[in-house]
Amino acid sequence: MWCSEFEYVAVSKAGNGYFYCSACLKDVACSHMGRADVQRHCAGPRHIQSVSDIKTRATMNMDAYVDKSLLETSNLLFPHKNFYVAAYG
Repeated sequence: MWCSEFEYVAVSKAGNGYFYCSACLKDVACSHMGRADVQRHCAGPRHIQSVSDIKTRATMNMDAYVDKSLLETSNLLFPHKNFYVAAYG
């Protein structure tokens, strides 16, 4: 199939006439034009936005997800560069 050629494309559980887009989280039909269906999907605005969202989330600083007041009241978390690590033991 086209898994190695296109990023976010995987084999679909829906069958041979589909591929799974892991960026858009959906099965997309490719039985009509095959590779051209995959190219058209990957060039579409929804896919482009989904990929952009994934890359934005991946590069965000994890500090935004941590309630810093927890650091003052608990010894369970400690900062390590751009993320927090749970302390065990």
